[in-house]
Amino acid sequence: MNLVENETRLHIDDFGILYGFQWPSLVQQLSARPGGPPKLRITGIDFAEPGFRPAQRVEETGRRLANYVETINVPFEFNGIAQKWDTIQIEDLKLDNNEVLVVNSMYLLKYLLDETVVVESPRNVVLNG
Repeated sequence: MNLVENETRLHIDDFGILYGFQWPSLVQQLSARPGGPPKLRITGIDFAEPGFRPAQRVEETGRRLANYVETINVPFEFNGIAQKWDTIQIEDLKLDNNEVLVVNSMYLLKYLLDETVVVESPRNVVLNG
């Protein structure tokens, strides 16, 4: 919260968003912030699901978060990405210099191969992206 105390725009890139259960408490705190909440943008990143709709879980997470955020009047935008993390391009994240950027990954980067396994490691591709 200290990071965005006086900021008007916050962008969270969440690698491994799954169902987004980690965000409602932060959104609630932002909504009660003196001076009003910042515009919140979350880029939810997850692996593609097998089958006909590879982005279904990420899209559903975005809809649930948008519905919740609307009830507490926080300006919100969601960008869902469902693909291998090492194939994500910086342009896919839609970064904006006028936003505070926070990157979240709860224990999931450990599943990407590192330089001890392959020279061009997927983990380094993601981290250096």
